Amino acid sequence: WMEADVFAIRPNWLSLLWDKSAGWPEKFWMKGALFGQFVDRNDNWVVQSASDFGQYRHMNGNAIFKLHDPAFDSFLLDTVNATFPFQSFDRYINYFFFDPKKWRQMNRILPYFLPTNFMLNYGNNPCNVDEVRRTEPECYLLHASKPV
Repeated sequence: WMEADVFAIRPNWLSLLWDKSAGWPEKFWMKGALFGQFVDRNDNWVVQSASDFGQYRHMNGNAIFKLHDPAFDSFLLDTVNATFPFQSFDRYINYFFFDPKKWRQMNRILPYFLPTNFMLNYGNNPCNVDEVRRTEPECYLLHASKPV
């Protein structure tokens, strides 16, 4: 799924997207960018910005999804939607992770939500595309409504 403000910043992004979705052996439900964050070369979280707690570790909906996985379908349709029916799908997933009543279930499923630097999410924040190309060699798709 990609919104209108997601664009490729490097060539060969489509074949790499295929590799990251069909070619990866690990089990996943969702792979995407975390708002204002990325994983550095040592697999450490680096926070660029977070406008509020609701955005912290929010995996953006511009992501790769494991469609037709019965467990993922059940999670989305039965569990999350019933708990947060008035949120956008990516935000209600985030709220689910921070709901203390869902702690046990969240700990079981969190490993299926994989952050990746293949897509970076700048949202409505200004973003220098040339700087991202230079400093983030793993980034191929950029979600940025204010590129400069």
